[in-house]
Amino acid sequence: MAIKPGVNAYLIAQSDTFRKEYAPGISDQMRRFGKTTALINLKSRELDNSRIEYELKSLNNRSSRLSRDVMAPMPDPGIGQYTRFFVNFDHTSPEDNDFMAIEVAFRTTFVDIEKRMAATWKGDTNYLDSDVEDGLADVKETFAKCIHLPADGKLATVATGGKLDDDTDLADDASAYVNGSTTCLIKLDATSIARIGHGQMIEFRTAGGTLVVNNILVTDVHPFYNTINVKITADSVDSAGTAVTNLDNVAAADQVFLSGNYNVSASGTLDGFFNNDLAYYGKTRNGGAGVNDVLKPRRIDASRGGALVDLTDRAFQDVGRVAGWQLGDGNAKYSRAVVMSRNETDGIRSLVKNGAFRMEPILQSQINGDIIRATGHDGFVIHDTNLGTILHVEDDFAEPGKIDLLDMKDWEMVVPNNAYKDLYMFEGTHGMWTRETESDGSGKPSKYYSANGIKMFAFVCTRPLMQTRLMGLKTNM
Repeated sequence: MAIKPGVNAYLIAQSDTFRKEYAPGISDQMRRFGKTTALINLKSRELDNSRIEYELKSLNNRSSRLSRDVMAPMPDPGIGQYTRFFVNFDHTSPEDNDFMAIEVAFRTTFVDIEKRMAATWKGDTNYLDSDVEDGLADVKETFAKCIHLPADGKLATVATGGKLDDDTDLADDASAYVNGSTTCLIKLDATSIARIGHGQMIEFRTAGGTLVVNNILVTDVHPFYNTINVKITADSVDSAGTAVTNLDNVAAADQVFLSGNYNVSASGTLDGFFNNDLAYYGKTRNGGAGVNDVLKPRRIDASRGGALVDLTDRAFQDVGRVAGWQLGDGNAKYSRAVVMSRNETDGIRSLVKNGAFRMEPILQSQINGDIIRATGHDGFVIHDTNLGTILHVEDDFAEPGKIDLLDMKDWEMVVPNNAYKDLYMFEGTHGMWTRETESDGSGKPSKYYSANGIKMFAFVCTRPLMQTRLMGLKTNM
């Protein structure tokens, strides 16, 4: 009996197609989400063994004075001071590794391949390509949201009275939750709901971090209403490892995480970057006067440490004064972007209606170019009188209650080496595909084939002092 080579040949041909059409440019293919990440310079620096060194000037080598003593000795400028930090790549020690890894896997069976190669098959003949494209979309979305993930990994909080029956996507119209239910509708407090993906596995934890239940399947997402439909799975367990068969214990104020991502923080994310109590790539920032001050970004608390406040034009003026002081020259060119969630964009629109701001469309061709700003004591020149000509970015992943002013030329993505500049697919026995072994432990070849890929990167700000965050804003939707 002849050996039919069709499956192996198909997988090898598909791998070749992938290399030509899909492998390049993962970082450049973001469309719907990740506007902030798309603005970051995708550099590929050379590692010095297993790390990259950055050097920042803390104090300039200069001095000036005003004197009537023309013949006095010249002023001593002193010696410039520098701060250095290192971005480490350690593939064997996660606690010492600053690079994030996004992993993806694909799986298919020999039956799926055979039936689609048949001349009588009337369905999608490129189904495997479609699976790969879906996987790449997941990689791009995960990459795009990475910089916006909070330090503890929290995606959302269950709103008061937020656990309901899933008989509608409208929380106001939903029936009360029925005890013993395996599905329900969850209403969330104001959050960047784009962080929660359709079909993802999530877990619920108390405000104190105790696991309530994990491996919950998100069956639907309703961004406009801030609701998600969820479902128990066969793998759902509580903190004791006991199987959970219903959602009875999920309660208001419980926090939502991706399953297994509690307190798993990506290095270089904005929340960690703007928290001066945290070290920046191993450098302590609040260790005393003058210690690594150049690594501290500017933070403006609109609430003045009290209750959260509504967005006002005064808050924008405060940010404008800080940004103007940082840049000095009122006619300088820069690539600054103001990044916010939909919540803050709505607040700005209300200021536009009141006449405090003027907003005009900006062309896509202008986004990566130099923008001229003009500053005065009362603000800047989004196109408005307070913030000046500045790129306004509404990012689906940005966290409500905060507005970030980022000078994008000071941000870059670095990779361990050029091999990982984009998605790296591991070599298999048939192109990128490998025949798996049976799950019964016999070690025999199975009827399944799989492919695996990885992308590694780190986001680095080379001038933290020049970045500004406005916080303390209300997050009402």
